[in-house]
Amino acid sequence: MERVMGFDDGAFTREDKEAILVGVLMEGARVEGVVSSFISVDGMDVTEKMASLVRGRFYPQIRAVFTSAKTFAGFNILNLDEFYDLTGVPVISVYRWPPKVEEMLRLCERFPDGEARKKAVLSGGEVHSLETRGKIYFQSAGVDPRDAAKLIKAYSIHSALPEPVRLAHIIASGVSRGESKGRP
Repeated sequence: MERVMGFDDGAFTREDKEAILVGVLMEGARVEGVVSSFISVDGMDVTEKMASLVRGRFYPQIRAVFTSAKTFAGFNILNLDEFYDLTGVPVISVYRWPPKVEEMLRLCERFPDGEARKKAVLSGGEVHSLETRGKIYFQSAGVDPRDAAKLIKAYSIHSALPEPVRLAHIIASGVSRGESKGRP
């Protein structure tokens, strides 16, 4: 089975300037490594920070990246296409519910860098649905949607979402809150 990395952010408050970003590298059901960094709350640095983590020590091993949606630390939006350009690693964002694209595009207008945010919102193209251990939705860059669906199914071990994302959520939540809470 291929080694993949999943990312999620930890809890934060509106007063916080940063939130933790955690990545979990897995091969099948086995955890092979963990990476972390901090990203700006409502900033636009998640694409570069995540790419930097992926290009680190584990880079030669990573065949794909899963993310819990595309927004982190409030409205810090991952640009899937740019991430793929920076790393050469296919990226798949998974969602429990269909993303509210029109609402997100309107929200972008409140920020001085609204055009860059809109580009990030629209990155990854079409939203696809998939049945795993429940219905989920996904977008991807650098990988055919059929292959992305196969990879999602292969890693949906204990949840509708891929295990690397589920574990990244548990770790990030536990570190930021002192205990894990909720589900990605």
